[in-house]
Amino acid sequence: MALILNTMRRFAGRNVRCNIGRWLSLWRGKAKPSEEMDCDVNSTCLPMNYCKLDPSWKQPRVVIVGAGMAGLSAAQHLSMSGIHNFVVLEATNEVGGRIHSTWYGDVMTELGVDSLYGCPSDSVFRLASHERLMSPPLPRIDRTAGGWYVPEEHRQIKDKVVAKAVSRFREIERAAVLAYDEMLNVQRTESLWEWFDERIESELKGYLGDRGELDDMGRVMYAMTNELRTKIGASLRNVAYELYGPAVKLPGGEVSVASGLIGTMAPLIRNIPVNCLKTHQRVATIRWGAPNNTSPRSIVVTEEGVEYPADYVVCTVPLGVLKHSQSLFCPALPAKQWEAIQNLGFANVCKVFARYERPFWLPGTGHMNFAWSKMDLYGSSNDRNHWSRCVSGVHEAPGSSKVLTMTVTDRESLAVETMNEAMLSSEVHELLRRFRGDPHLSPPSQVYATKWSTNPDFRGFRTFMNATSGIGHIIDLATPLSTDCDMPPVIIFAGEHTSVEHYGTVHGSRMTGIRASSQIIESTIQYKGPPFPSNAAPPPRLTNKPRDGFTQEYNK
Repeated sequence: MALILNTMRRFAGRNVRCNIGRWLSLWRGKAKPSEEMDCDVNSTCLPMNYCKLDPSWKQPRVVIVGAGMAGLSAAQHLSMSGIHNFVVLEATNEVGGRIHSTWYGDVMTELGVDSLYGCPSDSVFRLASHERLMSPPLPRIDRTAGGWYVPEEHRQIKDKVVAKAVSRFREIERAAVLAYDEMLNVQRTESLWEWFDERIESELKGYLGDRGELDDMGRVMYAMTNELRTKIGASLRNVAYELYGPAVKLPGGEVSVASGLIGTMAPLIRNIPVNCLKTHQRVATIRWGAPNNTSPRSIVVTEEGVEYPADYVVCTVPLGVLKHSQSLFCPALPAKQWEAIQNLGFANVCKVFARYERPFWLPGTGHMNFAWSKMDLYGSSNDRNHWSRCVSGVHEAPGSSKVLTMTVTDRESLAVETMNEAMLSSEVHELLRRFRGDPHLSPPSQVYATKWSTNPDFRGFRTFMNATSGIGHIIDLATPLSTDCDMPPVIIFAGEHTSVEHYGTVHGSRMTGIRASSQIIESTIQYKGPPFPSNAAPPPRLTNKPRDGFTQEYNK
């Protein structure tokens, strides 16, 4: 592990330019400091409030739970602001959380998050750009690239029919996005599936083409609901249509990083002091709620019994783990936050990779969309619940000529994750034969399925709005915990599940990590050190001691 971290630090050791234009705009009064500005921590320049932290102040003790994008972003921001008295506790032996890049076959594949928004508004895109991981032309991701194939009939739907169907489906989808603003004060009664079903049927009734084209248009439009299911990570029956639109979509489309998204971790680790990041440290209990006149305000206890006292705790534990960890906090979380955790949806997503020694497709022609009919997807047949029904298509892994990938979601993903390799290989082979119509199609030489949902350190993949949740639940969950309204919070939550506008995205994870660290920095400036009771004297100024013994104590 030490070798990996040292390698990433060397990889991240390049100097980069800070955003001078943005700083000048701020200085001239043409721009306001904001969370979206990211305090320019993408570069090696110092954040805005660094000069406000007196090195003679006693530093607060901070424990960050989780070394994903949110946790490492919080650590980086603290470090660059002059606060080094922190420790990051990671349950696994790897950093990155749901960012997991690895070689599979002939290409670097993303087992977790596989894309960014292709614009500077995405804070992680800026990280990748500063690290020179992105270069024009940007490798954009098209989830529906390739032809549309009808099962059993072994034929491809005409391109002109596909274009009409996709265009009309996107219009319905845009209407669902706009419905969020129109239905804020209306009680929810309709699922996203019911919304699309009603409007697709209306579109098909008004179609004037021949019967064959009508059937094919219906196949493509209903198959597009499967593609939408893949994007959300859950059955459309479990999503309220008026809550499909609250997440903010940034411009630029989806882009991939050829060398692996894990490279965006390098600039974060570069600014974290040595030995402040500890792996294999699964947290068992977070004790908080101590009286304000006592110290420490919180104690984080690992499964090995190691105790880490803290003035602040930044909790970036995934939503899926929070759902199954009612005893993680002592005392228990307030009722509104526990209710928010239980009501928010956390999608099950499984990626399946199939490697072929002798590919049956030519490079660039391995993309294939599955034109399931409405009856295939939502009918009453016995095999409707088979995991293959929620697969929208199979695609070549970006940059590979030997690896195909597909995505399985919702309950079906659990079935795939628990399947042995031989059975999964057989079923993937049978699925491709069903659409290709080639009895001599060679089976894959190896298959691999990710296990995010069955992994106890994640228990799912991304947050979504199900039929019982709303934006108010994210706001409730993101509310910091404090024992006194006149004192700074003790527990601060971060992670994509606490981002109101960008939940479910790695950009949302990063911004919430910076938000959490900003709260700690502001409190440190206010109290000129660790927080203390309002009726107590300020802590003494430490003239020749820029750090207390906290870092040294944790790094023994």
